[in-house]
Amino acid sequence: MQVEIADLRCALDKADEIKEKANEAYKQKEFRLYAMRLYHQAVLQIKGFVEKPNMAAMLGSPEEEKPVVNQVLQQSCCLHFEWTSPSTADYLRAVTYCDKVLASEPDNQKAIFRKGCAYKLAQKYEKAMEQFKQCPQNIQASALLEECRLKEKEEIRRGTPNCEPALLRKVFSNLTPDVFSNMP
Repeated sequence: MQVEIADLRCALDKADEIKEKANEAYKQKEFRLYAMRLYHQAVLQIKGFVEKPNMAAMLGSPEEEKPVVNQVLQQSCCLHFEWTSPSTADYLRAVTYCDKVLASEPDNQKAIFRKGCAYKLAQKYEKAMEQFKQCPQNIQASALLEECRLKEKEEIRRGTPNCEPALLRKVFSNLTPDVFSNMP
């Protein structure tokens, strides 16, 4: 039992240490490889730690504290991991990390804002706008909301394939069937 407690404490310390290294790599702008890998390792370390049976009891803390340990460290890692993602697929993965935070804390403004940013970077402007609208007090969110509106209009004008189906429905909803009857 004593060995398991030491192992669990060591696992938690290691997750926190990895997170701190990732924070430092993030600050040094070493995003693509180092910080992203470290945040992901920290999330996996935390997940393995928290999922161990009777973890809280072994540490002498109430079972209710178990989700708090998970939530605090994992939220921090998830929210930072999102900013290290360099490609569209990674931006969409970042959305899932934000969703993990939002599952336990639906009003987390930082997660909502960063989810909007991830959608914007993935060129999913309508989804980004939905997120930014939930942050009315955030000046950056307001500016990005307007930027997404402009990008959306630009895509419509250019006929860009990134145009989302919901946006196309909105644009063409005012057309009546007789408009198409006059076409050759």
